[in-house]
Amino acid sequence: VAGFGMWEDHNIEWLEQSARKNILFVTYEDLKEDTERELRKMVEFLGLSVDEEIIAETLKQGGFEHMQKSNNLNYSWVTEGSKTGFVRKGQVGGWAEYLSEEQSAYFDGPIKRVIEAGGNVRCNL
Repeated sequence: VAGFGMWEDHNIEWLEQSARKNILFVTYEDLKEDTERELRKMVEFLGLSVDEEIIAETLKQGGFEHMQKSNNLNYSWVTEGSKTGFVRKGQVGGWAEYLSEEQSAYFDGPIKRVIEAGGNVRCNL
């Protein structure tokens, strides 16, 4: 359901590339679970040597509170007057508060296709 094709097709096409050594898969859920672990995984994947101060600053600047308050990152010019901003609550599964049962059910099929293709989709269907 996008201008560039279906969400599930996009995800499945990337999953087909999972054996390639030059692609690192990172999920929002993993980032929320342990942001520092995932950041260090990215640094290692890219073969970088990064000072601990840079790691700490990156974690601070990439933190939810900072992103929500930053006009450069929260798309406030797009969501002005909206009940919800672009950066909402920063919670895994927060979509459930915004979609009706009918809308949520609409995505069950596409999500199942991605899971069946080997996708790491963590949600309650």
